[in-house]
Parts: sequence; C-alpha cells; structure tokens
Amino acid sequence: MVNSSLVEAILLEQDNPSCSTTRQIRDIYNIRSASADLDKNQNVSVRQFHDCCVTKNIQLFLQELGFVHDHEFYAKGDIFRKGRMKITVAKISTAAERNRGDMNPMATRRPYTNSCFVEMSLIGSMHDDKVGDEMKSFAEQLKPLISLEKIDQKR
Repeated sequence: MVNSSLVEAILLEQDNPSCSTTRQIRDIYNIRSASADLDKNQNVSVRQFHDCCVTKNIQLFLQELGFVHDHEFYAKGDIFRKGRMKITVAKISTAAERNRGDMNPMATRRPYTNSCFVEMSLIGSMHDDKVGDEMKSFAEQLKPLISLEKIDQKR
C-alpha cells in the first residue's frame, strides 16, 4: 500500500531533517510505504513504515512503471497529538475531474462519504505490547462516539 498526502508531507518536512534541506524547492512529497501485519491475537494493527522524500515527478515515474492513475482525493481535517499518540480526524473528498495543476482543486471536489475518517496512530517498537494496550484503552474511551476497529486491508 502506498499513499501520499501533501498535508502530511508539509508536516513531516518540519520534523524530517532530510526534507528540510530541500524545502526551498516546494515540490517535495512524502511517500509512506506500509506493510500491515494482521495478527488476530493482537488488539491493534501493526504496520511498518518507511518515509522518504521524493520530487513531484513521482507520478510520472509510477506511470512509467505501469501504474494507472485511479483517483485523486483530498483530506481536510485536523491532527491532534498527545504524547506519542496522534489522532487524525478528516473529511475525505474526491475530485470530479483530475487536477491539471491550473485549476482550484477545492472547486471540483465532492464528498466521498458523509462520515469522518478517524485514524489513531502511535509510534513504538513492534515488540512493545504497551503500545497496543495504550491504543485499546483510549479507543474504549471513544467508543460512545466512534468505532475504532482493525481493518482487514486485504479486502
């Protein structure tokens, strides 16, 4: 699974020293590649991330590798932090037509769903059981408002 987000790229540029040197270019994206470990014995999904900085030519590079553009999406929302926990609450929109760079992307967007996208993440070691317990206890506090469940990404 590979997803890119300009919002995350801007935030991670500030935290990632390797991106800050190329910040003047303003064509930097952050690609997060994750592999999910679906262990039914664990309370949470564990994913291994690899962050890297790439230029705006990544779309052309992927097309040359044989990938086809599927759809464009926009996430508008908020990121909350407390300690090492991060919660993202966003509305997901899709573009009615592909952005060609000369148009306002917000003018052609339409809601993907009426629900909010909520993601809770915590950075820690894969072998640290406290991470899963901490996430599960916080998810229990949110249960009256939202349902945080593990998602089978193979479906």
